[in-house]
Amino acid sequence: MGRAAQFAGTAVPGSAAEVGSQGPVAPGVSASPYLGRKVTGPVGAALGEYLEKRQKDMTSVAERIEACVLGAAKATNEYLEGDLDQAKQAQDAARAVNLQVLREQPGGAK
Repeated sequence: MGRAAQFAGTAVPGSAAEVGSQGPVAPGVSASPYLGRKVTGPVGAALGEYLEKRQKDMTSVAERIEACVLGAAKATNEYLEGDLDQAKQAQDAARAVNLQVLREQPGGAK
């Protein structure tokens, strides 16, 4: 979103617009928090303000999306684990069958 705001509605091409130093600056002192940053223009500034005001909502949306994705992954893993459990139970039941008893039944192969 930051890159979109940076280039949205700038008066000059985004790559050319940059705030430069305005006079001498003492060593170790920041002249301005805006030095070296790209100029955003009115649209970019409006987007920045909008996102700042909606940060709580955006965070909530991101958290809900994350919860949905994690829930779907957990459900899928539980489904697969259930399938593996059922397969193991079927294999155990097949191993437990006494073939000799079945052969001795009427119609069984002797």
